[in-house]
Order: sequence, then C-alpha cells, then structure tokens
Amino acid sequence: MAAIDALPGNGAPDWGTASARGLPAVAPGALPRLERGSRPAREDVVARPPGLAQAPAEFLGTVCHELRTPLTVVCGYSELLRTQGLALQPAAARMVERIEAASGQLARLVDDLLDFSRIERGELVVLSEDLDVVPVLQEVVAGFRHRPDTVRVRLDLPESLPAHADPVRLAQGAANFLANALTYAPRGSITLRALDAGKDLVRVEVEDCGPGIPLDEQGYVWDTFYRSAAVATAGAPRGTGIGLAVVKALVAAQGGRVGLESALGQGSRFWFELPATAPSGAPAPL
Repeated sequence: MAAIDALPGNGAPDWGTASARGLPAVAPGALPRLERGSRPAREDVVARPPGLAQAPAEFLGTVCHELRTPLTVVCGYSELLRTQGLALQPAAARMVERIEAASGQLARLVDDLLDFSRIERGELVVLSEDLDVVPVLQEVVAGFRHRPDTVRVRLDLPESLPAHADPVRLAQGAANFLANALTYAPRGSITLRALDAGKDLVRVEVEDCGPGIPLDEQGYVWDTFYRSAAVATAGAPRGTGIGLAVVKALVAAQGGRVGLESALGQGSRFWFELPATAPSGAPAPL
C-alpha cells in the first residue's frame, strides 16, 4: 500500500513549492483578474464564485492537498489494473480506462488549483536549467497513453532542441495545451510541435482541428475563469478557466510568452516560447 500511495498518478505531478524547489517565485497577483466591463458581456464568462472570492488562498491549497491523497490512490490502482496484465473482461477493461482517464483529468484540475493558490501566495517557483525539449515532450504524450483518443496526437519534433527552462513547468504547459485540445477538439488530428523560433527562443505549440475561437475573444482566454463562447456552444465539458492562466504565469516567470492563432471552424494553435539559452548574467540555480 505504501508504494501505491506514493504514486503521483497519471497527469498528477506535484509541481512543487518554494520550500521544495528554490527561487525564483512567481509574484503574487501574477494571474489576470476578471474585471467588470473588461470584456464583452456573455453568459459563458464564468465569474468568480462568491465563496472562492472570499476563501483565503491557504484554505484552497489545503483543500487541494486533501483531495490529492484519495486521487493518488485512485490513479495508482487504476494504472495497476491496466498495466499488470490482469485477465479483465473487455467491458471491465474499458471501465478501467475510463476511471484512469477521469481521475487523471481531475488530478490535473487539482494541480491547477494548487498552482493558482501558490501563485496567489507568491510561493510557486520555477527553476530553469539547460535541457533538451524533445524528451520532455515525448514524456508528456506518454502520460496520456491511457486515453484512447491519444491516437489522434501527432508529434512534430526535431531530433533535439535545447532550451533554458524548468522541465517540470515546460511539461505542465504542454500537457495543459494537449489536454485542452483532446477535450475541446473531439475530431481530427492534434499536433504537438517544437521548433526554433529565432531570436534565441524555442516554441512549443499544440494545433487542433476544433471549433476555433472568435477573434474578439482571443485576448481573454488567458484570463482566470474565462471560457470561450465557441467552446461553450460546442457541447464540451465546462472547465474552470484556470489552466491557461496558470500556464501564462509560469511561462512569464521563465522569461517567455504565450499566444494563440485561431479562426472559427478552422481550429486553434496554442503556443508558448521560452529562452533557448540562459540570460546573460543569470544567477546559478540554488
């Protein structure tokens, strides 16, 4: 049991705190806020729930930590059922796949909420290093292997691509983009791509064949609790609107930027860029 309880679960790494990973921390208030009148009024804009608006970030973090314990057990046991060669009937095997997929999705939501609370407190950190982007992204795709729709994912990667980034946060951003594409673009291929963006930058992008996002909404998708009208009308599961805001804050903390290209009915391409080399005069990691 001890070994199973320690399993992180599919898509459920503990991304770390200041005490665990060192400096620099993401500054408090790094996540954008919903402001009255800051965007077109539409019912799909999810306002901050009154309870969450008044709850301290510490309380949110504590609740998420408590949720992680049973989630780790569910993720761990479902993975064991799938991988240990048990003689499951086809129907039972499909049930295990759905349990694993659903628990992985819930684990990623808990991780987003944990990071949200850590950013609010100024305790979430990034620790950049020189690395190769390619194996990190290959591992991200491998983490989705329990989802049957992962067969739609195509990798477009060079043999190697050096960057100066936090490998955990790099994987988190790519996993967030990939999970969104699998959820909100239910048909067609999905491409996870990495390339040299020039100007000492590398780019990671996920391109899908989904419903697309209207131009007048594209500036808001990185805001906390925002959900596109195109996504809402497509019948996709309602998300929290936290994941992209967290990714934006983490990428900015690594000296990078995020963006998207999309058109209605033509799919979307979400991307982030990170430094290819360490900034001149940057201090060595602690």
